Amino acid sequence: MDDKLDGDMLFDILNGKNRSEWSSTRLDSLLTLAGDHGLIALVQDALQKWQFEIPGDWNDITVDLALNSSVHVKAAAELNIAFSAAQIDAVFAKGLALALTVYDRPALRPFVDIDVLIEPRSLKGADAVLRKLGYVLDSKSVTNPIECSYSRERLPGFPVQIDLHWSYTGDDGLQAPARIPISEILSRSKIVKDIRVPSDEDTLLLAAANMPRKAAQPLMLVADFAWIARKRLDWNTCVERATSWHVRTGMWLGFQLASMHLGATVDSDFMKRIEPSSARRDWLLNSLSGAQLWSCDKHRQQRYSIAFKLKCLDSTLDELRAICALPKGLLRKFGLSKTWSQKQLGPK
Repeated sequence: MDDKLDGDMLFDILNGKNRSEWSSTRLDSLLTLAGDHGLIALVQDALQKWQFEIPGDWNDITVDLALNSSVHVKAAAELNIAFSAAQIDAVFAKGLALALTVYDRPALRPFVDIDVLIEPRSLKGADAVLRKLGYVLDSKSVTNPIECSYSRERLPGFPVQIDLHWSYTGDDGLQAPARIPISEILSRSKIVKDIRVPSDEDTLLLAAANMPRKAAQPLMLVADFAWIARKRLDWNTCVERATSWHVRTGMWLGFQLASMHLGATVDSDFMKRIEPSSARRDWLLNSLSGAQLWSCDKHRQQRYSIAFKLKCLDSTLDELRAICALPKGLLRKFGLSKTWSQKQLGPK
């Protein structure tokens, strides 16, 4: 399988181009790659708009994805009520927030877990709420420097996993220069379908902070930026916050890839305001060219696990700050220091 050729075909479908080359046989060969990148529902939606006959396997998986989305949305609404009753300040972010606020319907944007942002002081209370609802803490996750994970499975085959964040990027790794103010995100949040989510501008900023961590993998992260570009946001505010949060380069990269591959229209003046240096820009785009854009194992390569994250920072000074934060991370990895969840929840 040639991921580059198959990927180009997926982009063509999403962009409505070269329709004479679409065929059921061709689609069958694209299913795995589309699934790896979270694009099955979006591709099927595009095919339906062009009244193209969709293979049965695509339909079956799309039905499962829609059910999975429904299960997670209901679980989030239940949890939102429970947090509110316990006076826990919490906001549901990332994939769930994007699905609810950016896309035409939640099922178009798959997500495998529910990310919840809380302030550090709320961790014990949030833990108690989750346990009362039947969620079980993953004991290994307490060593994570930014989150701990819980899971519950009421509908067989559709487990719900909660990633409870008291921090979004951490202060002892390569994203240490980023400053994600959870308290501010909570203060600007809104209710959508009985679920508390960030403001649209903050949802964009969180996507920008996530881009370096994931190296545009899966490519539904790029689709997020294409769909965000359609919204009426306060773009001046987005620039100001991206600069303050040190996620300007990640935001630029997301929109640049969405423009290049999915035809997103982004204001040129806005892009100039967030564009990194030419050397940083060229390095990032070269690292995501050709087949590498569609690679699903980039995270195993040093180029992406280290160099890419450094290049996604906003400046050389930020790179220095990131490197200086690494010794603190080593202390945690060797068990010489404790994470916030280890301190608050104890060994499990």
